[in-house]
Amino acid sequence: MENIYNTDEKSVQLGGGWKAPMTQQIFHKDDKKRYVLEEDSLLLVTIIETVSADGVPCPSCIIMPPGEIGD
Repeated sequence: MENIYNTDEKSVQLGGGWKAPMTQQIFHKDDKKRYVLEEDSLLLVTIIETVSADGVPCPSCIIMPPGEIGD
């Protein structure tokens, strides 16, 4: 039983998305170039949890993209 495992994977998106704060852009009516440059921080994180069939949990694993890791 200690060598049989069940693994669960959960992916989450931090920042951006449909819950991002909405901003209203105001342009002059004669302005033909209505471009708004905006960068959303779309950090994707994967969390993997594993437990053996006899109920012993393994340490969780968090997978993040390369680069700076926040607090």
